[in-house]
Amino acid sequence: MARSERRSRKPNLTHGGGGRGFILLDLVLALALFTVGGLAVLAQLDFGLRRVIQAEHRVAAAGVARTALALFESGAMSDRELEGPASAWLDPPEDEGTGDTAQWHCEFDIEPSPWPDLVLASVRVRRVPAGQDAEGQPVLVELRQFAFLRGPDLSAGVAP
Repeated sequence: MARSERRSRKPNLTHGGGGRGFILLDLVLALALFTVGGLAVLAQLDFGLRRVIQAEHRVAAAGVARTALALFESGAMSDRELEGPASAWLDPPEDEGTGDTAQWHCEFDIEPSPWPDLVLASVRVRRVPAGQDAEGQPVLVELRQFAFLRGPDLSAGVAP
């Protein structure tokens, strides 16, 4: 074999193999892409966690609203007693032991219905952080259902 046809054992760094500068540039670009991808994943995890917390609050608010409607329909409490903070009648408190200082706030309305002895009961539930006003918080759940009137004092606020 002629000397010109023999291959050299040394890599040729100047022709087609890329130099050390190109390798460093490739590494920097790979690190930048990895960092951007990681930040995108973290942002999606944060968004997903916030959505899970909101869903948990809505489920708990629906439980508070169902409890309020059941107490009203059974005659255990009047609409006036159910109005305001639910901590007065909610047992046990939903957020106990979690370090969360928010409480549930109910707005209870009754409207007349075309059927005798039935009213349309509506309850709206808000989650109110400690030290804040209930009016500034969004309504998480609003439930409406027909309920029987129990007791003479409940019908005082409802016109036939």
